[in-house]
Amino acid sequence: SAPAYAKYGEYANTAVPTQPESTLGSGAQDTGSRQVWNLEASGLSAEAIAGKKASVKADWTDMSTKVDKLIKQGKLLDVQSTLALRMAKMKSNMRDIARAENAGDLISYKEGSKDQPKFDYNTGMYGLTDVAQLTEDVFACVNRAYVAAGQRDAETVTTAWTAAKTTFDAWSAKLSL
Repeated sequence: SAPAYAKYGEYANTAVPTQPESTLGSGAQDTGSRQVWNLEASGLSAEAIAGKKASVKADWTDMSTKVDKLIKQGKLLDVQSTLALRMAKMKSNMRDIARAENAGDLISYKEGSKDQPKFDYNTGMYGLTDVAQLTEDVFACVNRAYVAAGQRDAETVTTAWTAAKTTFDAWSAKLSL
């Protein structure tokens, strides 16, 4: 493509592709149909998703064992460090898994509708599909534990971490991990 600069009096070529390669259409181009996500174009194959599932399960089990041990020892700052270091990779993988499970569409839709997403006007948020919502719930619980560990609040860390493990188990059960 042409450079993003131009001679005096001309406009710079700052064109940006209007459609990501991982999609196959949009409402603006396809007479109102929803955007279609393409697993292969996104760089994720079924084998890659299976690998991510195995990786998340193994990483969670390892992290969970370590965090439980650190909580019992009262080493809350180490809990915080462990959560920070381990969750970065897992968040990305868990979101990829949720996207693959829902064919790329993480938004839930009104009953009987394929183009009217559920929207909560009180919170200003769209509803997510079950797997995507559980994924985000795990992150919220882990974030609560992380913040409480930084504040050295052992009771809140324990409560939030227990909730995170329970939510992760529900997420795993939903995906049959």
